[in-house]
Amino acid sequence: GEGTAETAAAVARAERVTEVDGLVLHLSSNATGYRGVAKRRGSSRRERFQACFRRKSIGCYTTAVEAAVAYAQRAAVTQAIDWMLQQVVAEVSEEGEDGEDGEEEGEGEEAPVPVAEEAEGLRLHLSSNAATGYKNVRESSGRFEARICLGGSGRQIAIGRFDTAVE
Repeated sequence: GEGTAETAAAVARAERVTEVDGLVLHLSSNATGYRGVAKRRGSSRRERFQACFRRKSIGCYTTAVEAAVAYAQRAAVTQAIDWMLQQVVAEVSEEGEDGEDGEEEGEGEEAPVPVAEEAEGLRLHLSSNAATGYKNVRESSGRFEARICLGGSGRQIAIGRFDTAVE
């Protein structure tokens, strides 16, 4: 009866694989024992476990452990990308705080250039389709938002807001 099901569940939790090839699996109290892994109902196919990360399917697998490994790999890659983006944002923010070369306000000012091809030694990515003239830069509430595209997903995230499109 009920005690047998509880005992079986406790044994299954105790026997869960927690690490594969140095990759730590994300444990959960759900039926599979792994975060982002669900047993597919009524599946006559060999792949009985589905792995999902941030509400998107990663794929279907024969075992819960295989699905948990896929989830852990996706989580690790996402964490690495997030860390790299934070470093880029921090670097861009630091450069913006440095200001110009110590010139006082009003000295050496030039008329604004509508579209610059280079700034601070960096080649800018121009776009004839974007209203700002720059790829992945859009104007929002009088400021300019720079965005970066993540891999092949097409998903974009904001990496900063600036006073000018060139910044």
